Amino acid sequence: MSDIYCAVAEFQAWPTGLDLQDLISGAPPDAQATELGMLLLSASRYVEAITLQPLYCRAVTDPPAQAGVGPGGRLQVRLASQFAQAVTAAQWMSSTLGGWNSIPPANCHIYGQLLAQYWADGVSPVTSWGRPPVLVMTQYTAGFPNPMLAANATAGTDSFLVDDATGLTGAVTVANLTLPGTALTLYDSTGGGRENVTVSSVSAQTVTLTAPLAFSHPAGVRASAVPYAVTQAAVFVASRYLKEKRAGGSLVLGAGALESLQADRDPDIALLRDLLRPYIRRI
Repeated sequence: MSDIYCAVAEFQAWPTGLDLQDLISGAPPDAQATELGMLLLSASRYVEAITLQPLYCRAVTDPPAQAGVGPGGRLQVRLASQFAQAVTAAQWMSSTLGGWNSIPPANCHIYGQLLAQYWADGVSPVTSWGRPPVLVMTQYTAGFPNPMLAANATAGTDSFLVDDATGLTGAVTVANLTLPGTALTLYDSTGGGRENVTVSSVSAQTVTLTAPLAFSHPAGVRASAVPYAVTQAAVFVASRYLKEKRAGGSLVLGAGALESLQADRDPDIALLRDLLRPYIRRI
């Protein structure tokens, strides 16, 4: 799963007006691309400093947390990461002296992104007042799928291989309603162009689509469900850094993130925060 929100080839295709051939004076193209990749990685981490959480899909394990008791005695736990997709494992215990009890993932439900409810085998572990506090430990997937193609994909085929299928889901039928699978955008700036696809099913790292590909795409293309505004934000940050660096500005690269000496008073940074506002973690 890619942890950047804009790949090198994507950025090179954006109409930034920047000369990307002299990031390192006199260096060959491969070194220039490596330098740009490091910049985009830092720009992605800067985006996360604003959103207060990563936005690419990943497995999250929350440490033991005290659970509240909801209607019917169901346990309720506030998750640490927003945009949670599905609980993959959970367990509870009634006190630190007791042992952990497994909760089937099918009995774990996510509400409003940050709230999960649990019960074991249809019976709540909380049956009466006066029992010791109940702790719950949860593992789940959170964020938006953001894999890269692990091999070339050919036009006319209805599947491709990705480097990590975490968070990708196929179509699911509930009663007479079919819910579509994950919608992905292939950000291809070197092959056939950008293409939108919908996942039909997933097996290991092979993704089958609801319709054949219209274009061929090389390995390394990002096949992402990350909101477009997040990619725009990463491009903005990387472009801003390059422009200020060449103009002798105050934006510096340090500690794995882009930092501005005037960030709180910078109108452009304020606009960036507005762009990312829907994805900021709410506590």
